[in-house]
Amino acid sequence: MTSVKVYKSAMKIGLRNFFEDYEPSMNDLINNLESDGLLLKKFSEEQVTRLQNLTKSCNMGLKLSNDFYSIIDLDEVKRKENINYLKKAFRTEDEIRIGEHCLSTLTNSYLTILEKLKIYFLFFIDWSKISKEHKAIHGIGGAIKPLIKKYPDNKYLTYFNTETRNSFAHFTFFFGEGSKVNLCLEIFDKNPKVMSLFELMKEIQELAVLTEGFYILLKDKFNLPEIELEMLERWLKKK
Repeated sequence: MTSVKVYKSAMKIGLRNFFEDYEPSMNDLINNLESDGLLLKKFSEEQVTRLQNLTKSCNMGLKLSNDFYSIIDLDEVKRKENINYLKKAFRTEDEIRIGEHCLSTLTNSYLTILEKLKIYFLFFIDWSKISKEHKAIHGIGGAIKPLIKKYPDNKYLTYFNTETRNSFAHFTFFFGEGSKVNLCLEIFDKNPKVMSLFELMKEIQELAVLTEGFYILLKDKFNLPEIELEMLERWLKKK
C-alpha cells in the first residue's frame, strides 16, 4: 500500500522539496472539494476496475519513456554503449534518429502525465455540480480552468501550463539548436517559448509528482482504491 510518506521517501531531495512546496495547496484543494460537496469518494467495483485499467494504459506510455531515460548516463562510455544497443535494436547507424526517438518519448511523457491527471480529476470530482458535464472536458485545460475559477488562489492548480501541453498535443513545437524545444502558440508564432532539454525533463518529473501526489493524498485521506504508479516504481527501483 503506497502512502504519501513512502512516495516522498522515494524522491531525490530536490524533487521532494518541490513536492512539499505544493503539498499544502494540494491538501487545500482536496479539503475544499470535500467541504463544497464536490469530491466523489464511493465507487462501484466496475468503476474502480475502469480507473485501474485506464491508468494502466497511461503507464504503458510512461514505461516506454522510463526505459528510454535509462540510456541517458552521465558516463560517456556507458551512454555510447547504451546507444549502440539501440542502434542494433532499431537496425540503424543514425544517432540523430535515435536521439529523435528519445525526444519523442519526452513529449509523449508530458502529454501522458497530464492526461492521467485529467482522468483523476474526472473520476474524483463531481462535475455536475460545477455546471460542466465531464463528457465536455476533452483536455486538461477544460478541467483546470473551471477549478481555477472556483479556487483562484490555489497554488497547485495555477502550476499547470496548458500552453506547453497544447504545443505538444498539436505539434506546434520544434527542436532547435542544442536540442532546445521551441513551443509555439500557433504555427507562425514569432516569439516561441524556448525550453532546454534539461528544463523539459525537470518539468516532466515535477508534473509526475504533482499528478500522482494528488491521487496519493486522496487515497491516504479517504482510503480510496489502490492503483499502479509507474513513475514511483521506477524511482523505487533506482534507490
